[in-house]
Amino acid sequence: MENYHKIFFIFIRRQPVGVVVCVWGVVDLQTTPGGTNYAYGSIHEALTTGLGAHTTTTPILTFTAAADTVETQSVSLDSFAGFGKSVTIAGASGGTTIIPAPTLSGSLFSTSSNNALTLNLSSLTFTGFSYIYSGSVLSTSGALTLNSTGTNPVTFTGNSSNGQGGAIYTSRDVTLTDTQFINNTATRYSGGAVHTYLCWWQFYL
Repeated sequence: MENYHKIFFIFIRRQPVGVVVCVWGVVDLQTTPGGTNYAYGSIHEALTTGLGAHTTTTPILTFTAAADTVETQSVSLDSFAGFGKSVTIAGASGGTTIIPAPTLSGSLFSTSSNNALTLNLSSLTFTGFSYIYSGSVLSTSGALTLNSTGTNPVTFTGNSSNGQGGAIYTSRDVTLTDTQFINNTATRYSGGAVHTYLCWWQFYL
């Protein structure tokens, strides 16, 4: 699915004073590997509106351009947690950096159930997220497995929370594979990058 842009120039006294870029098809959703691509404007839209129309418990999302993408809304992953379920998100071939909009409140991704969550991520960097509580990028109540499936590690950099786990918080076991953390902070409690509670932690490089 191609990524389409429309560019509008505004002129006053023959001087351009602003450019508005409208982007469609920022991320493609597949319900089965190699299946039809359905284009959406954000992760949130793909996993809510998209999966309202194209049902699956193992969604596959692929960004279509190697550019920063702004997420404006938090995403609940409860529908994709549990045995046999997963979420796969792949950046574009040149890598994709995900940043928060100023209006984003809460963790970017979260679960509230005790079901285990599996995330398969590749060619992604998460940066600049901040949350007043715990886990600015990812907060789970169940066990977490984060698999980096690309040639380069998934990176969490410059994320912060006022609670526990500047980037990631989980209440159960956590397994991280080929994941890089740089300059993440938790200002009040423990876990500048990752905080786990009553759990077993594994980290594979």
